[in-house]
Amino acid sequence: MLDESKAPLYKWFTGGLTNISYNCIDRHVDEGRGKDIAVIYESVYTKRGRIIKYEDLLYKVSRFARVLSN
Repeated sequence: MLDESKAPLYKWFTGGLTNISYNCIDRHVDEGRGKDIAVIYESVYTKRGRIIKYEDLLYKVSRFARVLSN
C-alpha cells in the first residue's frame, strides 16, 4: 500500500513487516526445492567457481544470523 499522506514524499508498505530472507531462501526449501541451485559463482580472478544449493544457503544464512543475534 502506498502512503501518500506526505506527498511528494511517498512511502510504500508503512508499518508492514517482511522477511526478505524467507522470500529468497526459506520458501524454496519449504517447497521441496532445497537441492536446487540457488547461487552460481564464478571468479574471473581465481578462475574458480562454486555452486550453492538452497538448503546449503539456508544453513549458512541461519548460522550467520545466530552470530549476529549473539
